[in-house]
Amino acid sequence: MGVDLPYMGPHSVAIAQLRKMTKRYFILRDGRQAGPYTLDRLRELRITPETRVWDEAAFDWVPAASVAEMKDILMQPVQATPAPRRGLRSWLRH
Repeated sequence: MGVDLPYMGPHSVAIAQLRKMTKRYFILRDGRQAGPYTLDRLRELRITPETRVWDEAAFDWVPAASVAEMKDILMQPVQATPAPRRGLRSWLRH
């Protein structure tokens, strides 16, 4: 007994990519709804993983980090690099 899956056709990948390009998202900015935006526009807005997003397929507002399509566009927090440590000998030379 096998499960019959629907035939997706040779163009299913292209259709999925087209949907991804035209999909629109809303975001919460300063407590207000903004959008709709495309993924390209969200990249320009430099949203963070914590930005709350919603689309027509979502039940509720979720962090952008939980949306698979947004993983590549999220602005990662900048981490400060520690200053190089100078040893006792370098201090004595100066």
